[in-house]
Amino acid sequence: MSTTPAADERTRYSSHRADAVDDQAWPEFGEQVRGLLESVGEVIRPEAGEVLWDAGDGYDLHLVLAGRVGLVDRRDDRVVFVVEAGDFVGELGMLMGQPAFLAGVAMPDSVVLRVPIEDLRRLVATSVELGDVLLSAFDARRRLLTRIGEGGLVLAGDDDRDLHRLQQFAERNHVPYRTVLRSNPAAWAEIAATCALPDKGTAVVTGRRRILAEPTTRELATAIGLDLCAISDQARCDLLIVGAGPAGLAAAVYGASEGLDVVIVEDVALGGQAGTSSRIENYPGFPRGISGSELARSAML
Repeated sequence: MSTTPAADERTRYSSHRADAVDDQAWPEFGEQVRGLLESVGEVIRPEAGEVLWDAGDGYDLHLVLAGRVGLVDRRDDRVVFVVEAGDFVGELGMLMGQPAFLAGVAMPDSVVLRVPIEDLRRLVATSVELGDVLLSAFDARRRLLTRIGEGGLVLAGDDDRDLHRLQQFAERNHVPYRTVLRSNPAAWAEIAATCALPDKGTAVVTGRRRILAEPTTRELATAIGLDLCAISDQARCDLLIVGAGPAGLAAAVYGASEGLDVVIVEDVALGGQAGTSSRIENYPGFPRGISGSELARSAML
């Protein structure tokens, strides 16, 4: 992007907090937490319109010291969020190694503190205060993106079984998306104006305007960084767990808490078959029960 993106009436601002989720999503750093970030971060002064990271790329935490940073949907180069001075950019997928849903673009007179992701992971593991603030904020932001359907991912097609399969995969993996049906000509035309949608079948439009025609579930997973293909063939781990049901999730959490490098593999989503359960009543630590989706989300954190 060569010019500074312009916000519109749909743009959200980090300072405009309408409910409890917004409050959790944009917390204030205490002096100690800010000092930790400053100890490993680098202050940069980007030009207006400079792309700090693009949709589909890995990215670092950016604390806005002055000016603003726009979070941009690359499908139509629309500013979804404006992150203002004092707030920071980041989302749950950052810590999980997922590519960015939205691009980050500097606005005029911006100064930001860039904290490399590897340093951030180390700080989160060693600082309880920082970990609590970031994980709570990242979780709230994922819930916010999911609620408003913003994340650069569009699932398009007819209201049929193939589309429902993709929707279910996205929902169970807490991936924000927007659905566009052929039966809604206005919405379909809006998407078709920026990318070539197929005449029939399902299609997925990613944040980089990449179109997947009639994708399998695995092809969608690969496109959004949730497939084993995202892991290098040379990568090593201490513990590989096959099956992310309640037992597998417990083993992964316990292993990670002991400092092990853990990889957990599941066919569709964390939680396994139990992830679709409305209530699990025999899992330790939840005497009043817990839904399968909430258990999976909590274990992911």
